[in-house]
Amino acid sequence: PNMITLMGPISLSGPMVFSMIAAARCLIDPKLGTDAILHAILKDEVQASIKDMTEPRVISMIEDIQSAVNQIMSRLQTAANFEKAESKLPSIISLTTTPENLCRLDPAWYPWL
Repeated sequence: PNMITLMGPISLSGPMVFSMIAAARCLIDPKLGTDAILHAILKDEVQASIKDMTEPRVISMIEDIQSAVNQIMSRLQTAANFEKAESKLPSIISLTTTPENLCRLDPAWYPWL
């Protein structure tokens, strides 16, 4: 609700969508190396949360990180796809701003905490 209040519904359905598409197109550029950056960030986060680093645990961690990076990159690819005035981003934005989905939000992600 705070983004809707701040930007207004017209900005969310117009400039916000095109800004997200432009950002996604920049992030999927192979020259940028987003996947390598994501690997490094996720590896650091996972290693900080794991206390015992046994070999099977490390192999599992590597597979989990690769899976997460692949999911993030596929979502970026989907967001960057904008052909013939069709994009999935407006439907994603409308889904994320509905009160039914906002009430499912984890309290740790509330904007006032």
